[in-house]
Amino acid sequence: ENRYFLKADHHGESMVGEVFETGTPYLITYNHDTHLYETSAYTTTGEDGGTVVRKEEFGPKAFGALFFFITGFHGFHVFSGVLFLTIIVINVASGLYIKRRNGYEMVEKMGLYWHFVDLVWVFVFLVFYLL
Repeated sequence: ENRYFLKADHHGESMVGEVFETGTPYLITYNHDTHLYETSAYTTTGEDGGTVVRKEEFGPKAFGALFFFITGFHGFHVFSGVLFLTIIVINVASGLYIKRRNGYEMVEKMGLYWHFVDLVWVFVFLVFYLL
């Protein structure tokens, strides 16, 4: 059995090619009409891909899931950082860190955490908004 893909070129014509030499045949379609190049793969049986066994879709749905997961995960860390920074401000105002032997070490740690979260946002913004 071979795996095949079915690809539509820019003029809407279909091109068929071999993906893998062994295994279950696949027909993979590419839709060039959408912005995110919506694709779907068909697992088929038969020498030339006769009967469709399973259809797998990926593309915009996977991008949306990844986008909301990454931005939500980042948002959770921003919310946690704001919460901890609020606690730090309250502790500084009460003079708690002056009394301690290690002084303002927690303030420095929160500053490092906040700058790390900020740096991660630069890469998230670059990947999802600019590329």
